[in-house]
Amino acid sequence: MDGLILGAVVSTVNLSEVLKKARGQGLEPTETVQLLESYGLVVSAATKGDAILAAKFWEPRTHLSLADRFCLGLAYRLGARAVTADRSWADLGTDVEVLAIR
Repeated sequence: MDGLILGAVVSTVNLSEVLKKARGQGLEPTETVQLLESYGLVVSAATKGDAILAAKFWEPRTHLSLADRFCLGLAYRLGARAVTADRSWADLGTDVEVLAIR
């Protein structure tokens, strides 16, 4: 997983999910953002286009969360690879390159 954060882009929607989990571990959101950005993480505002893509990626059979769908939408918009711990993303047929880290 080394090198995955440097230059990585995350939407504000997904950043909020990360901050929620960090807060659950007793970490302050502002400090967590500063730490992630110091490692080279880039935060991208969620756009109307991302919201449209997230809606298009919804299907009852997949059970993807809103955050999952925004991640895929941002990767699609940027022509980038989506990184996830959920191996099922590779079989979604979204035309997004997926790297499963577990």
